[in-house]
Amino acid sequence: MPNWIVDLLGSFMNGLALIALAIWAAVFSPREQQKKPNRLHIFILWILAILIIASLVFQILSAFRHYSYDTELARYYEDNRFESSRMIEHRKQAAAALKEYLSSTNKNWETLTNGTDDLDYVLGFFDELGYDQQHGRISADVIHEYFYADIVGYYQGAAQYIAYSQKSDSTTDFSYVKLLFDSVREVESRKTRQPISALDWTDKELADYLKSEISLKESK
Repeated sequence: MPNWIVDLLGSFMNGLALIALAIWAAVFSPREQQKKPNRLHIFILWILAILIIASLVFQILSAFRHYSYDTELARYYEDNRFESSRMIEHRKQAAAALKEYLSSTNKNWETLTNGTDDLDYVLGFFDELGYDQQHGRISADVIHEYFYADIVGYYQGAAQYIAYSQKSDSTTDFSYVKLLFDSVREVESRKTRQPISALDWTDKELADYLKSEISLKESK
């Protein structure tokens, strides 16, 4: 059922409940309400109770559907942010930095040819997305649908950098990225019926993902 129908039905039930309550107040005086309830009293009470319960059910259903299935925010993150020309350039450079680090022998983030500014920018995007997910603005199911592979690729590739950044700069750096990663992995585990431990990418899978990011072409 579309969200607008759920919202409309919820508003309709609210209106009917208010009308039934107004009828109750208009028909029965305080003195009459103190008398033993007759069939009309009981009938109106039942109607009022049903309308109130139905109204609450539709409001809860509406809130749940907006939270779980509304993809408007996810589309904004994807179209206006992640797939923008500016972000694509950051992604290419971030992936190149990760590829260089993972293939190096000295494992030093400060000596990378590509630097880490672009990686900071991309991780900042996922950190913001994770913040919205943790605060109920968008569900993990919707994020999984749009960004699962990218979240896994960048988190697995940059997990050591996140730990390095939190140790050398601030313990709160990119703190929502790990939470986001864990959330979408739980969704993937549920959908594929695989244990979370079996979802780790191999070195080759990660290398192939970074290669695909480096070769991105601007879409806008």
